[in-house]
Amino acid sequence: MHLHQLKYRRYLIRFVFITIDIALVISSIVISSLVYNHRFNVTPLSILVILIVVLSYSICAYIYDINNVTKHNTLTNIINNIILANVVSDIITVIAFFSIPFWHRKVYILNCVLILLFSVLWRLLSIRLYNIIPNVTNLLIVASGPLKDELIEILTHRYYFNVIGDVNVELLDKDSDRFMLIFNEAIKGKNIKIMIVSSKTYNVPQILKIVYKLMSIGVQVYDFNDVYEHLTGKAIISTDFTLVSSEYTFGRMRNDIYKYKVKPLIDKSLSGLFLLTLSPLVLIIAVAIIVDSFWPILFVQKRIGLNEKIFSIFKFRSMRVNAGATPPSWTDIDDDRITYIGKIIRRYRIDEIPQLWNVLKGEMSLIGPRPEVPEFVKVFEKANSYYSLRHCVKPGITGWSQIKYKYAASKEESMTKLQYDLYYIKNMSFTLDLYIIIETLKVVIIGRGAR
Repeated sequence: MHLHQLKYRRYLIRFVFITIDIALVISSIVISSLVYNHRFNVTPLSILVILIVVLSYSICAYIYDINNVTKHNTLTNIINNIILANVVSDIITVIAFFSIPFWHRKVYILNCVLILLFSVLWRLLSIRLYNIIPNVTNLLIVASGPLKDELIEILTHRYYFNVIGDVNVELLDKDSDRFMLIFNEAIKGKNIKIMIVSSKTYNVPQILKIVYKLMSIGVQVYDFNDVYEHLTGKAIISTDFTLVSSEYTFGRMRNDIYKYKVKPLIDKSLSGLFLLTLSPLVLIIAVAIIVDSFWPILFVQKRIGLNEKIFSIFKFRSMRVNAGATPPSWTDIDDDRITYIGKIIRRYRIDEIPQLWNVLKGEMSLIGPRPEVPEFVKVFEKANSYYSLRHCVKPGITGWSQIKYKYAASKEESMTKLQYDLYYIKNMSFTLDLYIIIETLKVVIIGRGAR
């Protein structure tokens, strides 16, 4: 059983939501037409419009995460996201809707109201179902520490497993007999389907004997570190975490065709294309910066890149002049150094556009860990020796940690982002990069997480 199959419940729920959404959108259009026109003519044009409306609504539902209904989501957040998704979708589809001769304004308005009403009612019903339907797959964890508690929370509330127990693996060193007693009691008559075990148990013959027996009767056994990294998207930074010993070794990465052949080709091709197509926007932003706070247009700063080489990064200037002359510091919410235009371009990440030139020059990649200033790097490397591993790949305009975590405004938060960066380094691939690009577009559209 592959680790991806641990997520099948979540994938299934998402598929159900998308299917029901499509059915609700089509029903709303048909009902609206029947109410005002007393008929619904199936023509190539009407089918095309339905497809446009369905596609528009599905994209907006994805962008605003209205299908991400979990036990942690508040009702207010869910309804707000539904309203935003519907409003944006309605604006996009208004032209397509009016292209049908007999679909007049009242049909459009009723359709908008019905889709919103159906969406809210369906999400309210889904919340009730989450609270009623029990988690039926029994799971046992043999591990210890705060990461175990974090994983139990994720397995229970995000992936809907029934964690019937967790055995503290630290007992192995203190009282192995008591550990075996608790372990045997935990698995006795519990109908366990999945077991997640710490690597500390691998050298204990009594445990391995029981584990192999469970595997022989269909119990799926996984390594704790592998499951944690796969479900959280973070690498484990601890004394027993060895990046070289994993299946994603540095030796493999140094000879990786995608990293050294395909990815640089994609970077240079897309950065050149983006610079060309975005040139009108670049001109508009440059004029806006001059009008708002005069000169200079660009902000240039030294950053640490691949193999710890220092390079100059380019950004549209979003702070007042000489703000970068002071010692580097984290940006606060409502930072008074940020200009009026700066707030706009930072919110939607437009200030990063000049870094396409860095990509074209080969100093950066489109996707990768964000480059840091030398002063911060010295602090972070002292705090954690793993930090230097970020420099094994080119820094990126966007990355895994940017879409998975908030803006890091402290050393502790930067260490959390490091876990995401190391996960990306271990798992770098075309499909992961494609996913990051799609999620980045979502972040840019809704302006989430910027400072």
